[in-house]
Amino acid sequence: MTGNTLRKRALLSLSGTALIAGMTCGVGPAMASGPQRPAGHPKTVSASASFSATANAVSGGVRIDSVSADATVARGTTAAARYTCIVETKKHRKLVGYKPLTVHNGGRSHSMTWLLSPYSVKDARVLNSGPTFQVEMCLVGNGHSWNFWHQWFDGGAIVLKYARPMMIGSKWGTKVVNGAAMATLNFMLGKGAASIGGSTQVKNYATHSGDTGGDPNLAVPKAWRKYSINRVNAFYISSHDLFFQGTGSSEGNVGHALYEFDTKGTVDFKYGAAIQVRAFCAEVSCPAGF
Repeated sequence: MTGNTLRKRALLSLSGTALIAGMTCGVGPAMASGPQRPAGHPKTVSASASFSATANAVSGGVRIDSVSADATVARGTTAAARYTCIVETKKHRKLVGYKPLTVHNGGRSHSMTWLLSPYSVKDARVLNSGPTFQVEMCLVGNGHSWNFWHQWFDGGAIVLKYARPMMIGSKWGTKVVNGAAMATLNFMLGKGAASIGGSTQVKNYATHSGDTGGDPNLAVPKAWRKYSINRVNAFYISSHDLFFQGTGSSEGNVGHALYEFDTKGTVDFKYGAAIQVRAFCAEVSCPAGF
């Protein structure tokens, strides 16, 4: 074998080694790459909204008492809404439906809208203390995100603004059936029957659940904390440790709360709703502003 041949083989061997080393270290020939992903634990951002109101038990009207800075509150709902609260069973002539209120919060990369509908029954049942007045509230809604933001929590809270315990029933959606989360709660009546149902269109992703009292992922105004004993939360929640978790699709839930006033006649009751979305950027960077 000649000296020239040996030198050529040595050069080929060295160039192959350099190519492999360059590819390993990220230099050398360019390689196709997909979207960049965050390396660490995704950082959460959030947005919230709330309102307080007073219901007139005689007229069925409501007065909006306060609205948070980032909220829009409207009376009633829209024809295109993908959520609803309805009277499913009405076998009690004293069932009253109040004007529902819709609360909305939106930004550059998210939108969430929830509806709160109160109902009441006068002389619902007779206890040792006498007749009672019952109030049921149905909260239903959803939200979604875009621009590579993945929401991992979207939920709402019902609050009856009294510090003494008055809640006698609660319920929330726990599964998605035919593209909707649903839940129904009955009044506790001495005679007859009345039930309120709610549903919202969502994707069947992660978990749909709820709880009572304070919830670590769902903030309410500080002044409401003393009413936690009369609070019900309903939400969608997902794991959020990795970039591919969460979703941009519509998610939410439905929740019900049933309260009882130990009094004859009616009560102009005070109540409120709070909603919150939590999300993270699923890329190395997302457009500024959520």
